[in-house]
Amino acid sequence: MGANRDPRDALERALANAARLRRKNARFLRGNVYALPFANGALDAVVCGYCFHHFQEQDRALAEMARVTRPGGRVGLADLIVPRGGSGNRADAIERLRDPSHACTLSAIQLRTMFAAAGLRVVAEEDCESVRSFEEWMRVAGFEEGSETYRAVEAEMTKTLADDAAGFHPRRTESGALQFTQTTIFLVAEKPR
Repeated sequence: MGANRDPRDALERALANAARLRRKNARFLRGNVYALPFANGALDAVVCGYCFHHFQEQDRALAEMARVTRPGGRVGLADLIVPRGGSGNRADAIERLRDPSHACTLSAIQLRTMFAAAGLRVVAEEDCESVRSFEEWMRVAGFEEGSETYRAVEAEMTKTLADDAAGFHPRRTESGALQFTQTTIFLVAEKPR
C-alpha cells in the first residue's frame, strides 16, 4: 500500500460499498495470502487484482491460490508487468521509492512460468498499456508535488528518459509534465480437473 494507508481501509471500503449497493451475495474477510482461510478446492475462482507485485513470495502465494481453487476452477490475475525490453530491476527500484511495500514486478513470461509451476493452465491473456500522469501516480500514493519522495521518484524516472531502462517509456509533454506508460497483464488460468 502507498504512503499512510492501512490495509484495513480496503476492507472497510468494500463493506461500505456492498452495504450501499445492498449486495448480500458477497463476504469480505482479511487473510494471509500464504495461508488462505479456505479448504482445498473450496472456491470456483480466485481473483488477484493489482497486489501480486506486493507479495514477497509470489510463487508461494500463487500456489496457495491454486490450492483453494476447485479442479476446473479458475485463477485470475490483473497486475503490473515489466514490458519487453524493460529492466525489472530498474522498474522495481523506481516503484519501491514510491511505495516501499512493492516487492517485484514480473514479466509476462515469468508469470506464465510461475502459473505452470503451480499446476495452472493459462486460458486467456491480454496485455494493456496505459499512459499515466506522473503527478497523478504520485498523488495516488499519497505524495504531493514538491515532497521529498516525489522529487526522488521523479529524479529516478527522469534518469530513464534517454534509455527507457525501466520500460516505462517516460516522456515530457509540451508543458514539461512527466508521463509514462504502465503495462498491465490480465491473465486467466484453469486448474486441471
